[in-house]
Amino acid sequence: MDLNPIVPIPYLELAKDYKRHLLLAGLLGNSEYVNFYKQRRKDGNYLILDPGSYEETTAIIKTSHKVQPSKGLDHYSYIAAAEDLGVQEVIVPDCVGDYLKTVNLAKDFLESMTTSRLAPFKLELVPQGTNLDHYLTCLTLQMKLALKHKQSRDVTIGISKVSGDLAVRSITKTNRCYVNRPITVGLVEKLFPKTEIHLLGLVDPVELFFYRYHENITGIDTTAPFNHALQGCSYKESYIFEQYPCSDRLPRVNLNGTLFPDELELAKQNLDVLDGICKQVGFVE
Repeated sequence: MDLNPIVPIPYLELAKDYKRHLLLAGLLGNSEYVNFYKQRRKDGNYLILDPGSYEETTAIIKTSHKVQPSKGLDHYSYIAAAEDLGVQEVIVPDCVGDYLKTVNLAKDFLESMTTSRLAPFKLELVPQGTNLDHYLTCLTLQMKLALKHKQSRDVTIGISKVSGDLAVRSITKTNRCYVNRPITVGLVEKLFPKTEIHLLGLVDPVELFFYRYHENITGIDTTAPFNHALQGCSYKESYIFEQYPCSDRLPRVNLNGTLFPDELELAKQNLDVLDGICKQVGFVE
């Protein structure tokens, strides 16, 4: 599994040595951000473009003065941005927690694009649902829509920390993401056993140990090493910090802002530890 760190723009160089990257559409107005990832693409890195569904909901993208949700791009502008950046994969728009709206967004997006326009990209589907039936129904319908344009090998399933948790919470009777999402991952693998999986977001690093033998998980993107650094939490000391939902209590890093020196140093240490854990995932002995 590859770590796809999402780092504040002033510290983009911290992501330079990683091979896979998640780009947030809400930050594409920043030329430094765009140029950095265009160079990563020239270096042969793998780029995934995210329309910002989660960020629009949680207002993760901030300015130094106020919370500012990312502004979603229309479908054509979104694909134009993907073409300009040369990304290899695009996330199909979704709506956090709403499986019907997610299916309709996928339908609208995919039917508004020609197969030739989508040809350069893998499609990543992010199912939603507040129970397992809705979640798996959403994924099945998304997949049916995607396969009108793509072969199954060109489709990825994105399992977010939010929906991956909510899908089975009523069954497990716990709200711990690091317990629930691995269960959802296992169920998705049974439904689509040969499809690659991308994990969106991270609450607790301990979750990654549940994926030790999951070879089809390609990577996980996260701001967690920075978020935990803001709390003074060190991955060298503990792997478990928060019970989901972390967004209720965990400070979120300002992706446009700077950190205090001690916070930055701790974030770097956390990145290194998390990268080491990710490199142990997906290798069967």
